[in-house]
Amino acid sequence: MAGANSVKTILYALWANSAIAVAKLGAAVVTGSSAMVIGESINIQKRERMRTFIASRQEVVSILDMISMQFGKDAMVSLKPQLSPGDGDNGLVKDINAFESDFKHAFPEVVCLFVEPDIAD
Repeated sequence: MAGANSVKTILYALWANSAIAVAKLGAAVVTGSSAMVIGESINIQKRERMRTFIASRQEVVSILDMISMQFGKDAMVSLKPQLSPGDGDNGLVKDINAFESDFKHAFPEVVCLFVEPDIAD
């Protein structure tokens, strides 16, 4: 009896995932955005504007790595900057918080921003 319930559960999960895939495909067709189906990198012009913004910040020494994903009109950015030495841990936290706030204000489509300061890639 347990085997029959397992098969039934798997079939329900398969049906539900298929329905989600069809809904995403329909949304992609209606909006014309393939990012609805699978996330894609933010376009190169916007990434360059982000890099210019980041490089203009006095607390940023260099950009060690940056990954971006576009999901429809929303975006996610993961940033690994080398930061200038600040006023200890509290200064570093304040610098990161100010940077995140300014970055999200400059790029409001970024709903998730991850900043991982480091000294080398």
